[in-house]
Amino acid sequence: MGDKNKTEKKDKKNKKTGKALCKLAKGDFIKEHLEDYKSLVGDPKYLCRKCGRVAADKKNLCKTEKLQEG
Repeated sequence: MGDKNKTEKKDKKNKKTGKALCKLAKGDFIKEHLEDYKSLVGDPKYLCRKCGRVAADKKNLCKTEKLQEG
């Protein structure tokens, strides 16, 4: 039962959207939580100047730059 609790805590931690996408990509987050990842990158408004990823919220990127609208 202890291992199950550790796994649940890890999953909850990984679901936090405050982490940069590059950090989430290093682990199994994308593989295990694809729909959550899609929600982070859907309707992008920001670009990371470091890794080139895009996200809807700037808190999910390392070095953000706002994308032009339109």
